[in-house]
Order: sequence, then structure tokens, then C-alpha cells
Amino acid sequence: MEDNSPKRPKSFVWNGKEYVVEEIIAQWQDWGFSSGAPSKNWRTRRHRNCFRVKTVDGSEFEMYLDRGAKPIGGDWYLLSRLK
Repeated sequence: MEDNSPKRPKSFVWNGKEYVVEEIIAQWQDWGFSSGAPSKNWRTRRHRNCFRVKTVDGSEFEMYLDRGAKPIGGDWYLLSRLK
């Protein structure tokens, strides 16, 4: 059986420190348009898997996987540290 589920964050490095994800608190899709989009059609729509995560040290972050980005599979972005 093929696994078609979106990628989920397992760990990441921020400011030289590695954080291991303990829990996915929330996840959602962002299909909106950026403010600089030249037109609003399916090609300029965002394709992001967004996550709010808790790490093993108790910190919480929001991050997303930009599935439209190159290389194939997308790029990860850290939006903010919440706690």
C-alpha cells in the first residue's frame, strides 16, 4: 500500500539547536494567495501543509511545508516560536 499522507515534521534545527518534535498539536492546509500574486488562479495558489508542533523540551512552533517549492517534495519553513 502506498503512503499518500503529507510529510510531517520530525525534527529541525533553529539557531544552531536541534529540536525534536514530540507532538503535532494542530495541522491544516493553506490554499490562499500571496499578496503579490499577479492573478488568482490555481497556478498561483499556495500549497502548504501547516503544523503547530510541541518539541520534547516543551517549546511550541508553527511551521509549514511548501509543497509547491523546488526541490520536489517541498521546502520547510519555520514561521514562529510560540512558547
